[in-house]
Amino acid sequence: MEKIMLYPFSEENDSYVRYCKLLNDYTVSSLVCLKGSGYSGKQYKVDDTEMTVTENFEEELEKCSAILPLFSDKEDAKLEEREFVFFEKNVNEIIIENLKKAIEQQKKVIICDKYLRNRKEWIPEKLQIHIYRETIEKSKLSLKQFHNIKTPVIFIASAFEGLDKTKILLSIYNELLSREYKILAFGTRQDCELFGIHSYPEFMYDEKLDDNQKILSFNEYAKRMEMEYTPDLIMIGIPGGTAPFSAKAPLDFGTTLYKMIRAVVPDYFILSLPYANYNDMDYQYWEKYFENSFGITVDSFNISPKSILQQMVERNNSAKYLTIDREEVDLEIKNKEKIFCYLNADSVKKETDRLIQQLKEYGKVELF
Repeated sequence: MEKIMLYPFSEENDSYVRYCKLLNDYTVSSLVCLKGSGYSGKQYKVDDTEMTVTENFEEELEKCSAILPLFSDKEDAKLEEREFVFFEKNVNEIIIENLKKAIEQQKKVIICDKYLRNRKEWIPEKLQIHIYRETIEKSKLSLKQFHNIKTPVIFIASAFEGLDKTKILLSIYNELLSREYKILAFGTRQDCELFGIHSYPEFMYDEKLDDNQKILSFNEYAKRMEMEYTPDLIMIGIPGGTAPFSAKAPLDFGTTLYKMIRAVVPDYFILSLPYANYNDMDYQYWEKYFENSFGITVDSFNISPKSILQQMVERNNSAKYLTIDREEVDLEIKNKEKIFCYLNADSVKKETDRLIQQLKEYGKVELF
């Protein structure tokens, strides 16, 4: 089993800590943050052991056999992002520099990120650990018929991009596994494969395929996976956002969700929203939006610990958020039946109870 260093560690990557028991063939040995990032000295529980975050990359190399690099998905992760304002270099460039130091000490590098896959020529093959997508070649897709998916399907979507769909999926996935359900899950990030979750198939990004071909392709892919894994439940994270933000910042019109609904009909739909002081009318607005736009019912809402920054969104035409304290989110979801937050273990358990009960009423799933 590989002992891995998570680098550079931050709260954005806490899923590796929170769900470390799901990591296949890996154990977390070190949490190393960027110097000056503010995480040094913080403690996290890793597999029942308290682990302290450190800035000492070289010292922690002695404890690990491999490194999982956690690249920023912001291509211009520089000063204007206001994350590490004292850095003159791009954050990803700093990661690469330290990876080269690790390679000199014969440490392996886990490659499951597009950024690194396109820049891995300087990593010796014997030190490369590849995490591949499990998918089907286009040539093997017949696209001659539409298949009925018999297993109940749960969709996890977000109003806008960046609202923690992977973390929501992992929280419910983990809870269902603890109850001994057999789950087939599809996440929106390739690093999901580390947790036993399949990532979104690459053919869905192929510009040479039209929408009809993508719908039929995913339908056949889902059917083949259903027959191979014979799950009790199927969970699918939907890439991207699902709603325009404003006239100045349209962001996303939910075209991916539209195609996914045509490929696989959901039996239960979870929508993630940014933090705000919502009232019943606000939730009703979102319910009507999805009913009118996509013909589906929102069964529950996740409130993510992120408050949307309207001016920055409209200036950059991309989702920008301010992180909110968990206590504030707990107050927002308190005593609300259809509202939960993936950070709150009790609310995740209640949401899972509700999900199973609703599917039972539909006659879709049986209790063990």
